[in-house]
Amino acid sequence: MKQLIKAVAVMFLLLFVSPSCAKAQTEKSEPTVRPSALAGSWYPADFQTLAKNINSYLLSNTGSSSLKKEETEPVALIEPHAGYVYSGKGAAAGYSYLSGKSYDRVIIIAPSHYSYFRGIAIAPVDYFETPLGRASVDRQTCDALLKKKGFSSNLEANRQEHSIEIQIPFLQTVLKDFKIVPLLVGDVGGSEYDELAEAIKPFVDSRTLLIASSDFTHYGPNFNYVPFGEPVKENLKKLDMGAVEKIIAKDSDGFIKYFTDTGVTICGRAPIAILTRILPADCKGELVSYYTSGDVTGDFKSSVSYATVLFYKKVYKKALTGGEVVDGLKLNTDEKKMLLDLARATLRRYLKGESVDKSFINNFNVSDKLKQKRGAFVTITKHGMLRGCIGYVEGIKPLYETIVDNAINASTRDPRFEPMKSSEEKDCDIEISVLTVPVPVANVSEIEVGRDGLIIEKGWSRGLLLPQVPVEYGWDRDTFLRQLCAKAGLPSDAWKSGAKIMKFEAQVFSEHEK
Repeated sequence: MKQLIKAVAVMFLLLFVSPSCAKAQTEKSEPTVRPSALAGSWYPADFQTLAKNINSYLLSNTGSSSLKKEETEPVALIEPHAGYVYSGKGAAAGYSYLSGKSYDRVIIIAPSHYSYFRGIAIAPVDYFETPLGRASVDRQTCDALLKKKGFSSNLEANRQEHSIEIQIPFLQTVLKDFKIVPLLVGDVGGSEYDELAEAIKPFVDSRTLLIASSDFTHYGPNFNYVPFGEPVKENLKKLDMGAVEKIIAKDSDGFIKYFTDTGVTICGRAPIAILTRILPADCKGELVSYYTSGDVTGDFKSSVSYATVLFYKKVYKKALTGGEVVDGLKLNTDEKKMLLDLARATLRRYLKGESVDKSFINNFNVSDKLKQKRGAFVTITKHGMLRGCIGYVEGIKPLYETIVDNAINASTRDPRFEPMKSSEEKDCDIEISVLTVPVPVANVSEIEVGRDGLIIEKGWSRGLLLPQVPVEYGWDRDTFLRQLCAKAGLPSDAWKSGAKIMKFEAQVFSEHEK
C-alpha cells in the first residue's frame, strides 16, 4: 500500500511539475540589462534633453585639430569620462570623427573606480541601458574573452561604474547597429599589460573601434596630488602633454614609465597602456581636444584634465578637382617623389645644422621640368597638426630651389610656431603644392572650392589660402572668403569692397602618395 501511495505521488509530481520544468528549459530567458547609473546626475535623465545636449556638443565642436573628418578612418579614441557639463565638449571633439562611419563592434576599455579586482571584469549582461535606449553587448566576444587568462565575469563591479556608461550615449548618437564589448580594468601591472592586449587583439578588425576611457591629471588636495604650485594651468598642461606625447607615439612602455616617474594621476592609465599595445602600426595619433575642469569653473585649486586623442588611418582622396597640370607643367610620379625626398633630406640636414649647398643638391636627379621657375609651398604637419607652411606665390626661382628654400622656411621661419628641433623631424609629414600663376578674380562666382586657391590684397594687408584648405575644413565659398580675410588680418567682409582677389590652382602631393 505504501508503495502504491509512493507511486501515485511520483506520478502526481511528474504530471504537475514536469511540464513547468520543460517549459523553463525550452523558453529563452529574459535578457539581462544593466540599468543606467548616471541618468539624472552625470547627464540628463530624459531622452529629448540628453539627445539635444549631445547634438549641441557635436555641432559646436571646437576641438583643437584641423584634421579633416572625411579623410580619416578612426581606429581608436581616448575619451574623457566626467559628467557632460565638464567633459561633454572634449568627448564631442573625438566622437564627431565617427559621424557617417560604421562599426560592428566597439570595445570600451575603462578603469574601475569603485571596486578592487585584478585583470578585466566583464558585466554578465545583454544590454547597457541609457535614456537613449539599450546598447547591445557582444556576448559572443565577451564569452570568448572570459575563457582567457585575466578576464572574469563581475556584475557588482559594473553596477555603479561610470567610465563605461558615460561613453554610450555619444556612441548611440553617432553610430548605428553596433555592439559593445565593455571591459572594466582593475589592478594591472608588469606582463599583464601585454597578456591582456594580446587576448583582445584577435577581436580587433577593420569593423572594430577601440575606446580607452580616461580623464587625465587629477590635481589638488582633494586628489592628494599637489606636485607644483602656480602657474597651475600651465604646469598642468606641461604635465599632461608629457603623457600625451608618449600616447600619440604609441609608446606604451614609455607612458607607464612616465606615470612611474611623475606620479601623474591619470585614472585610465591601464586602459591606455593596453590600448596602445593593441593599435596597428600604420595608424597615427592626434590630440583633438584638451582643457581642464579649471578652465570650465575658473577654479584650479581642484582640477581634472580632459584630453581627447584620435587614432586613425588616413583616407587619401584627391582634394582638388583640377590642378593636375600646372600651366603646362605636369609632374610625373618620379618627379614628385624627387621633390618630396629633396624636401625631407633638406629638412633633416638643416635641423641637424648641416650644410644645404649645391654639392648636396647634386645628389638628386633634377629634371628639366624641375628647373623651371614655379611658385610652390611646403607644408609640414606633426601628428596631423600644422607645424609650418611657407612658400613662394610667384616663380622667382627654379622649382627644386623653391622646395629647398621653403622646407627650411616652413620648419624654422613660420612666425606662428617655434622653430622645429631635429628630434621632431621623424614625426613630421611633408606636403608640396606647386602653383599656377595667380589671375585676378572679376566676380567671386568664378571661384570653385576644391580647385582654386585665393589671394587677397587690401591696403597693406595680404593673405593666401591654398586650394586644399577649404576642402579640408569643409568650407563653402563664402566661408572660404571670410577665412581668407581673417588670414590677412582683415574684417570678414573685406572681400566685398575695395579688395583685390586673385585665384590660382595647384598640383598637390604628399609623402603618403609618392
